[in-house]
Amino acid sequence: MRGLHGWVRLLERNQTAVLASLIRELDAITASDESSAAQLANAIMKDPSLTTNVLRVANSVQFNQSDIPVTTISRAILNIGFKHIRAICLSLKVLETVLNDAPSDLLLASLAKALHGATQARNLCHNLSSTKQEEVFVASLLSELVPLMIFASSEDDAKAFAKSMELTSTDEIKNRSAEKILGVSISRLSRTLLRQWRIDGIVHEVLHPLADPGTLVQAVLLGAEISRTSLFGWDSPEFKETLRRVADFKALSPENASKLLEASAEETIELVNAMGKSQMGKMIATRKQKASCSVKLHSPAEADKPLLQPNNGAQMKALQELSMSMLGEFNANQVFRLVLTGLHEGAGLERVVFALFNKCDSSFCCKYVIGDQQDRLRDAFVLRYMKSVGGFLHNLIDQDRAAWIRPQNGDKLQQYLDNSIKAITGADEFFIAPLSVNGRKIGIVYADMHLSKRSMESTQFQGFGMFYQQVKLALSILAARQS
Repeated sequence: MRGLHGWVRLLERNQTAVLASLIRELDAITASDESSAAQLANAIMKDPSLTTNVLRVANSVQFNQSDIPVTTISRAILNIGFKHIRAICLSLKVLETVLNDAPSDLLLASLAKALHGATQARNLCHNLSSTKQEEVFVASLLSELVPLMIFASSEDDAKAFAKSMELTSTDEIKNRSAEKILGVSISRLSRTLLRQWRIDGIVHEVLHPLADPGTLVQAVLLGAEISRTSLFGWDSPEFKETLRRVADFKALSPENASKLLEASAEETIELVNAMGKSQMGKMIATRKQKASCSVKLHSPAEADKPLLQPNNGAQMKALQELSMSMLGEFNANQVFRLVLTGLHEGAGLERVVFALFNKCDSSFCCKYVIGDQQDRLRDAFVLRYMKSVGGFLHNLIDQDRAAWIRPQNGDKLQQYLDNSIKAITGADEFFIAPLSVNGRKIGIVYADMHLSKRSMESTQFQGFGMFYQQVKLALSILAARQS
């Protein structure tokens, strides 16, 4: 585990210094009204590979409708546009920085997703000046640079981090997993590197957003969500929720918001094709095109597996084993394993987690998990506890009962819910219950049906409640024996 300084030293040994220098120079030239196309051309021509790639883009169908070939950078700048050239150069240089001879599917798909998010973010600001639009594009792409560089790394811990990720992993999940595997969160590492490279702009606010972010930062964050949730499918609940947020942000009807996003997705495909990366173009999801990539949201084996169903026999057997174990010698670990197995195989709950309370940093961290996506949830499931009147976990523990959280007709605790649990699990609906002994916080039990997106049933909640009462009894017995 390298930690912050180890990863800063490692990442600064590659081409990022050249990238940072280019960004600063292009920013200075394009930001000045007195700069000329000749100055911009000279800056690009300092880099032979960038010169070649800019000419390729300028000769693409997207930027050159005529049959006259573009052979000079000055002409390329005219074709692409003086303000737009900065985004093109940055995109090309990022590709050059992170792509190696045999890039993984995850890296290619993540690059496609980053470019898609940046394009969506820029087009959400189409009513602003071209300078502001390009600032949003650049900030969006730079905010994704560090994870791309780690996915491109051949280091063992970088490979372990990449293995823990899915294309649809949220920033929260990335940060939690990075803290455990790399020794530093992605956001902190990104902020540190960008400061060292002396790169300014709204990217710093994107990486550490305020409670009430400005319009440009909101556009970047929303663009990233568009590219992420589109991978679930344009008819998925995740993408429909993002579409609703876009409609609110732009004050558009859902139909017009959908048209805006569709046009931006197609524009991104044209852009990556112009860059000579048609394979990445197929990895961008549109209404007409499902993202083509071997990095699946779930493995083929999971997709072919029959849906988990409640099994009353298995549930009763697990409850009996739990009761019998409490008559003799037993320990907490044995109880938790029996409970999780009973909830999964008996109540038919697809994912079940027991998270243990960590007093040092006031968090609930995954101790045991059963069901699909075990490795990802084991790394990502970390819930921060804050003792506040409006805190969800504080109120859950204070009420000391099981809760059924769902979008409609949910538990009264729903009013305290923030986005932290959904950011980790992706689920809008779940069961959750606190465990404590003599006023001392022990942990929480969590369960959902998010893999199949099926609604949870009252019979499942009854089963969840029975196991919850049994584990509370077991913990009380253990506490009494130790006193």
